[in-house]
Amino acid sequence: MLAVGALAVVAYLPQCTFPLLYDDVFIVARNPAVTGGTWSDCLTKPYWPEGTGWDALYRPITIASLRLNRVLLDAGAAGYRVTNALLHAICSVLVVWVAWRIGTVHRDPHDRRGVLAAGWMAGLIFAVHPLHADAVAAVVGRSELLAGLFVLLLIGRHLGYLGSLGRTSVSYHLTTAVLFLLALGSKEHAVFALPAIAALDFWARPKSATGAGLRAAVDRLAKSHYLGLVVALALFLFARWLIFGSRTSVPVSMINPLANPLIGASTISLLATPPALLSLTAGLLLMPLRLCPIWGVGGFDLPQTVWRADVLVGTLLLAGWVVTVAWGFRRRRPLGLLLGWAGLFLVLPCHFIPAANWLFAERWLYLPSAFLVIALAHLAANLPRPRVAVGAVILAAAGLFGLNWKYQQCWRGDGALFEAVVARHPDSYHGLIGLAAAADERGGLSSIEPEINRLTALYPDSPLSWYFRAVLMDRLNRPLEVLAAFSKYVQVRGPNLPTKQLLEVRARARRLLADSQPAGP
Repeated sequence: MLAVGALAVVAYLPQCTFPLLYDDVFIVARNPAVTGGTWSDCLTKPYWPEGTGWDALYRPITIASLRLNRVLLDAGAAGYRVTNALLHAICSVLVVWVAWRIGTVHRDPHDRRGVLAAGWMAGLIFAVHPLHADAVAAVVGRSELLAGLFVLLLIGRHLGYLGSLGRTSVSYHLTTAVLFLLALGSKEHAVFALPAIAALDFWARPKSATGAGLRAAVDRLAKSHYLGLVVALALFLFARWLIFGSRTSVPVSMINPLANPLIGASTISLLATPPALLSLTAGLLLMPLRLCPIWGVGGFDLPQTVWRADVLVGTLLLAGWVVTVAWGFRRRRPLGLLLGWAGLFLVLPCHFIPAANWLFAERWLYLPSAFLVIALAHLAANLPRPRVAVGAVILAAAGLFGLNWKYQQCWRGDGALFEAVVARHPDSYHGLIGLAAAADERGGLSSIEPEINRLTALYPDSPLSWYFRAVLMDRLNRPLEVLAAFSKYVQVRGPNLPTKQLLEVRARARRLLADSQPAGP
């Protein structure tokens, strides 16, 4: 555990010197609940500060941790980033712990070699895998790290309870409720810890209960520790209701289709996208060469037919997943339980449940990847020569470590972030918009004229496309094209007033045209 924890910290040393960027600016640097006000604001304010986001997100534990960061380690980016690295190290240690504990249930207590090998391999891969860079190197990934920490604690603790055949008590219910409440307050998808623990209880049922019928299984579950979990969930939902009322999501009319194109997608796309994203997830875990800091339109094109390669691969993965989970629960094998847990936490990032207002993000895979890594480690530990498997994993970890250090460079600044996105996905809307904004801020917009042309050609319905084109034409002293871009901007944007900067750009273009007119006779 110590070796894995230390390796996880070293793996994320590069990002500790980087500034705050992208969503970090709004959630951390400009968030009154983090930078000022009272501590009660952490509990009474939404996750997104007023005027910066409409998502009905409530993450008081994440906001409180960011505020505590600022109080203890000043307002610099380094304090937030070092804390993220330490939290990732703790999560990596917990992965070792859960991998070890799940191997001790229904196993000969003297058979320790395979259990220890599984924990060692799972911790190594989880600590250094570049898939987790988005959760660690982006300060807003703090929500993923905290939710992962508390969910892993909750599950590992219950594995120990099952292994020792202990009895529930008031303190047990209280501790369980506190851990679950902390997880929910870190990020909403921690709610899946409740069905995950129910699945664990059913998987670990005694052999005598195998054929005892549904009633015996329900009785078994009812005698477990769900009281604390249910109370914690009720408290969280009540607190959330006090802030948002009955609103649970953004009205469809306010969702940007360029952030979540599934809003206006066809039925075929809605059905084909989840298996395609599942295929993408498997590819990023096993061969992390397509990693991209910001996924979105252009990075992942919605499938318009079920006969696309990634849709077919994802469908086969899903079918194999269901069969393996069913087999694992029937035979009470760790593989079935681990894949079941991973599946629960993948339903949101893969849009099996359409509750996310963003198409895909690598940081959403932080917690499900923990269970997938543990599952692969247990498979490797059960090979005829586990020492060979451990050696192979050490070599793989060394390669992943190098990829991770290189990938983290994407977060060294806004320009580097969006250059990396456009390099990986040239047609990415968010990449092109971010690249234009970063270039405009440093006065270098004229150097990315091809990208601006591609932006307006691919996304003519976006006001920002024409905004940046108008500013670019102003830099290049092309007044006619400035006015044409301004006209398109107004047409797309509707009745809202243009920005002050854009009005100044139009005024300069008109003056240039007036000055270029020949004088009368």
